[in-house]
Amino acid sequence: MIVYNDGNFGLIEIKLGDDEDINLAVQNLKRISDDMLEKPSYLMVITKNSYAYQREDGVYVVPLGNLKP
Repeated sequence: MIVYNDGNFGLIEIKLGDDEDINLAVQNLKRISDDMLEKPSYLMVITKNSYAYQREDGVYVVPLGNLKP
C-alpha cells in the first residue's frame, strides 16, 4: 500500500511470473479492496513485463523497470 499526504492510497502487489500470476494478483487486490471501508485510488500489479498498461478492469500493470526512485 502507498499512502499519499492527502490521504489517498493505492494497493500494490508484486508478481514476477506470467499472466496467470498477474491475474491472481488482480483477484487478491480486488478482494482486499472490496473488504475495505475506504476504497483505494488505484490497484497496481508490479511485474517483470516490458511495458505498462491498464487492464480493462482498471488495474494497472507496471514493469519493475519503469519505477523511478
